[in-house]
Amino acid sequence: MRRIVFFLSLFLLPPRALSYSTSEPPPLSQYVRDPAPWLSLKANSEQRQPVYLGSSPRELVLGKAKSEYPLLQHPLQTLGISHVRHIAATLKETNLEFEAWPVLEWQGRQTWAFARWRKTGTTQWIWLSDSILKKPLPGDQPQPILPRNLDPANAKQSNAIFADFLTLRDLYDKPVFGECIWTAKKDERITQAWLDPDLVSQARRDIKSYQSLLCRAIHQPARFNDAPRTFVLRLHDNQVLWPHEIRWQPARTADLATTEIQSEHVVPTITWPEDWHTHYAMDIEILSGQREAEYKNKNKQVRTKFVNKNSADPKNQLLDIVSYLEYRYDRLGIKTEREAFAWRDIPQVNLIAKIPGKHSADKVPPVVMADHIDTAFCEDIFQRSKAKSRISAPGADDNMAAAAALLQAAQRLAGQHLEREIWLYHLTGEEFPGDDLGARVATSHWLQRKQDITGIVLLDMIAYRKKNDPLFQINAGTSKESQRLAELAFSISLRNKGTYTPVLRPAVDARSYLYNTDGLIFADAGYPVVLFNEHINRLENLDRPHYHQSTDVTSTLDLDYAATIVRSAILTVAQLAAQRP
Repeated sequence: MRRIVFFLSLFLLPPRALSYSTSEPPPLSQYVRDPAPWLSLKANSEQRQPVYLGSSPRELVLGKAKSEYPLLQHPLQTLGISHVRHIAATLKETNLEFEAWPVLEWQGRQTWAFARWRKTGTTQWIWLSDSILKKPLPGDQPQPILPRNLDPANAKQSNAIFADFLTLRDLYDKPVFGECIWTAKKDERITQAWLDPDLVSQARRDIKSYQSLLCRAIHQPARFNDAPRTFVLRLHDNQVLWPHEIRWQPARTADLATTEIQSEHVVPTITWPEDWHTHYAMDIEILSGQREAEYKNKNKQVRTKFVNKNSADPKNQLLDIVSYLEYRYDRLGIKTEREAFAWRDIPQVNLIAKIPGKHSADKVPPVVMADHIDTAFCEDIFQRSKAKSRISAPGADDNMAAAAALLQAAQRLAGQHLEREIWLYHLTGEEFPGDDLGARVATSHWLQRKQDITGIVLLDMIAYRKKNDPLFQINAGTSKESQRLAELAFSISLRNKGTYTPVLRPAVDARSYLYNTDGLIFADAGYPVVLFNEHINRLENLDRPHYHQSTDVTSTLDLDYAATIVRSAILTVAQLAAQRP
């Protein structure tokens, strides 16, 4: 009974004290209660993280100077003008105001969320609904995000709010509980907004208390430095008027290198045994469950196949994979640490293998090389199964080829004793419904400890190649440091490309694949990151065979292509780690 009372008291808490006059309703940002969301990031499928308009979370926790003004990229201004006019035309109004803020849409592009509108000169806000937009804006531009209004008294709509992922009829459906602004049906008074998604289980048990409310599901407000922030956008005689405090900056289109660059640091010597390709392929087979793993765990000999690898599956074998990886690193004399947490009452672990450098990580920021060890549910099995069975994919390409690459990195880099520590980071929960969960936990822990990172070299999907397609991608994060990191990775890849062709994808490139990986989490937090991946992005090859399928096995891979990417990634890590403080 205490837990129920506690929940009700939390749910019915009034919004924080406001300094606004009674004639002007408070902005929606005043209903955000988490003072530092970057310290406890939720799975993206449960609650989307905010867009940061000023200093990044990394800059905030490291004590760097805060931005004086909200900084928005100039393309958002052009996009916002288009959005405002489009919605106003739908409403058939010419002089009005919107409460809006920047958000990330599902492809990782910034767009605008519009929650409410009112006629110019009035104070009463009117809620918008995504149902009013009958036609999308033309072209490839991001669409505006409007509230999805759901009634808990309606069984189907209630299910969309409170249901468990694993009971929904679409493999990638997301319950929206963590996105809800709760308003009273009677007078539209806001009672609470953007509740912690961990409260959803209790909410299901107390669902009757929601019957008098409406959920208006929309992304949470942006953050300016450490404060939630929304904006009032005005349309007057077809002219969009912007808040005076906004500062517009050009989209980062840095002149990224397209040729080899000269290193200012000593290039470490990495040896590549003739048979390393063979061992690499064998590791992919073991980690994807196609070959039996043999290892010792607590002095017991274990023989098993790693078949269940989705982080939401209560019977997953991800902890067994972690034990196997620990065994492999122990044989190399490399110490490991478990970054343990629980999600959905299921134990979860990120594994970090730490290769010592001349300077410890608390003195000089380490270099991170990362993958993810979980796999998606098989789309093909789900679609043809009447029971909508959720079966883990083997994941040879997505992402065991990358996990095996970290084992190769350990063998190549152990004993090098470079300037900086190297952390080989095996992340969990990248695939749906975890949705970058392990990366969010890792990032939160770094921020809590004020741990800076020299650079993150991320590998995700590096082993599938269509016939006669020589390309692989080097994708930069959003910061200037990420751009420099990508230049280095690209230059090294040019020197080691063999018969393949690296292509550089700046953050503004529509063909970047960073948005669909853990790399977006690191970039949004402000950490420098570069992603190596095969030739796939939202415009090219996204429908390629075997992606999230039961056929994602070693026989469908191009292992020479993968080995080329692995070599370039490891050399990039070595080069970063060799940099003197």
